[in-house]
Formats: sequence, structure tokens, C-alpha cells
Amino acid sequence: MKDFYKILGVNKYAKIEDIKKAYRDSVKKYHPDTSDISYLEKFKEVSEAYRVLSDISKKREYDKKQNSSKYLRNSTRNFKDTPRSGSDVYFDIKLEASDFFKDFEKEIEYKISSGVESESKTINIKNIGPIFNGEKVRYSGCGNNGYNGGPTGDLIVKFELEDNLFKKYVNDGDLFLDFSIPFSLMYFGGLVGIPTPCGEVLKFYLQANTLPGEIFKFNKFGLYKDKVIRGDLYAIIKLDGSLDFSPEYKLVVDNLFELDKSNGCFNVEYDKGEKIWLLRKK
Repeated sequence: MKDFYKILGVNKYAKIEDIKKAYRDSVKKYHPDTSDISYLEKFKEVSEAYRVLSDISKKREYDKKQNSSKYLRNSTRNFKDTPRSGSDVYFDIKLEASDFFKDFEKEIEYKISSGVESESKTINIKNIGPIFNGEKVRYSGCGNNGYNGGPTGDLIVKFELEDNLFKKYVNDGDLFLDFSIPFSLMYFGGLVGIPTPCGEVLKFYLQANTLPGEIFKFNKFGLYKDKVIRGDLYAIIKLDGSLDFSPEYKLVVDNLFELDKSNGCFNVEYDKGEKIWLLRKK
């Protein structure tokens, strides 16, 4: 923004008479007819400055804009020179269920900002268990570099579950486990061992005639939902889908299939004529 006061050689509080006098002196000095042709641009600047500063309303508007411009320049200059903290860096770590219950140490590598460039940084993080799923731990001074001598930001690590066995979870700490068993165990029942995320095996007696899809709840055997409350473990009974039967097993299944065809089941029966399974009429 042009400084019209400087162009006319007056200060901001000059009276209109002083502005007119300064203008007349400048016109004599820079007029193209009396001076070098190179003074033409200077003459135009003087004329423009006088048109604005000699008009009260235009001068008032110009002063507002000039003050705003100076404030913005000063603010920008102060902002650039002021020490500022570096921003935080966020990093996710995937853990198996058992890791949530024990102390561990892991080496991680991540990117931090160093001025206009980024660089890799490697640190060892130590954690004392137990921790809860989704927990965030702050490591001070391990984030992006500060500006103008400002402090370094922090590293914020989030711990999340990634487990082949306990891959279904809801409500943070509640776990769902698919527990596949053979048909014979469903039919006759028996003692089974339910794995838990902390490594303990729960001994549980499965009743005879258990059906696929039944869910058994084990209170307080999930992950921690926070520092105090622990979630629950749900075991979902599934029929073992293995088709790699031994000849002996296949013979038993074939005989059972023929018995079902002859005698029918509780809900369905076999129509030998149509060779189709139908819902039993009740």
C-alpha cells in the first residue's frame, strides 16, 4: 500500500493547508514541463496522493486501510518471530490380545517434521500393563520440532486390537470368540477349554444337544474398557466346517444320514418319493 504522506513529505496529522502547500511544491519540482521526462511517474504519484489526502472522506478511508495494513504486517512479523511449539504426532500400534495384559517394549519408527522437510525417527516405547483397547499414551518431546526455539511436540500412541483369534470385538473391551467344535461334542456335550485374552484357559462344561450359534458369556474376561472396568468374553458355538473326514468318520456320517432319512428329525423329515427334506408338520 502506497504511503501518500511520505510521497507528499507531510506527517499524518498535517493540516489541509500544509498538504496543499506540499502538493504545490512537489508539482513545481516534478512537473514534466519543467523537469526531466523521467519525473512523470513521480508527478503521477504526487497527484494521486493529493487527490486522496485533500478530500476528507477519502483521507479517512485511506487512514483506516493504512492502519489495518500496518497492524497486519506487525502481527505477521511477530507471529513469524514468536517461539511456537511443534505439533503432536499420532501413531497407531496393533497388538495381540495377550499384549494388553503384560509389560512390553517396542521399537517404532515414524515421521516427524523438521522445518520444511520430514525425517524418520526411531524410539523405544515401554508400557506397563494392563492397558485398554483404544488407549492413547503420550510420550513428551517426541513429536514434531518447534519453531524459533519453541518446544518439541509430543508423540501420541494409540493401542488397538488386531488378533486372529479374538478378531471380533465391540464396546472396546467386549470380545467375541468363534469356538468351532465337532458335531459329536454338540450332541453329547463335554468339558471344553475356552481361551481368554490374558492367556488363561476357562474350563467349561458344554451341555448335550448344544446348537450352533449359541452364545456363552464369561463376565470380566474381555479386555479392559478403561483403567478399572474390564469387558466380557462371548464364545459363539460354531460347527467345525472341516470336510477332510477320515474314512471311518465318513462311514459313521453316512450311516447317520441314512437313519435321519428313515426316521426323520425333530424339525424336518425326508420325502423318499420326492427325495427332498421338508419341514415336519406339527
